[in-house]
Amino acid sequence: MLQPGDDNVFAFEYLTDGPNTQNPGVVCGTLPGSTHCWTSVEDEAIVLDTGLGSIDSNSVAMDHGGHLWLASGDGRVLRSSKALRDYAADEKFSGPQFTDVPRATPEQQTGNIWYITRVKSQMWVGAEAGVFIYDSESQKQIARLGAKDGLASDTVVSVMATRDEKTVWVGTMGGVTEVDVATRKAVKTLNRSDGFLDDEIWYHQSVFVDSEGTVYL
Repeated sequence: MLQPGDDNVFAFEYLTDGPNTQNPGVVCGTLPGSTHCWTSVEDEAIVLDTGLGSIDSNSVAMDHGGHLWLASGDGRVLRSSKALRDYAADEKFSGPQFTDVPRATPEQQTGNIWYITRVKSQMWVGAEAGVFIYDSESQKQIARLGAKDGLASDTVVSVMATRDEKTVWVGTMGGVTEVDVATRKAVKTLNRSDGFLDDEIWYHQSVFVDSEGTVYL
């Protein structure tokens, strides 16, 4: 069980299934082998076995259908077997509650996966080999973005959408790139030449966009 002061927490996020949702948000944290979610401070946590064992879960996100998605340190993307609202805190499980999201091809390599975020009905996954975009319902990969598509680098550690979900800011080892969601085209890149101390946006999810659209690094 996740406890205050636990130093093995890899990700801790407030999640909803959309910017205009009527469903209450939840807070989820990941530990080696498990994900813990609370609907309120009074409620007991829903604890789900990830099946990852000692492998890090670097990020947790919720899609528009309420399923949880995990980013693993061994290059896997996982999705919960059912929506979080369909689990109960006192429910007993006989095994992992997550399954692997299929890769576009069996030989496709993502490298370490750093962050997952929901953008409309898609899941944007930041990894060492670029941004991988999945349809959240079918779980099929629909696009892959990298340096050849205008990102500052192939190594992506942060992905954050604006509140209106029209653009996504992608933090890379070469700077931060704004991407148009509709066209998936790079709009602009900011880095050392724009006054940054360094080109590298090196820590996972070190890009934040507030409700006014202001970007923080």
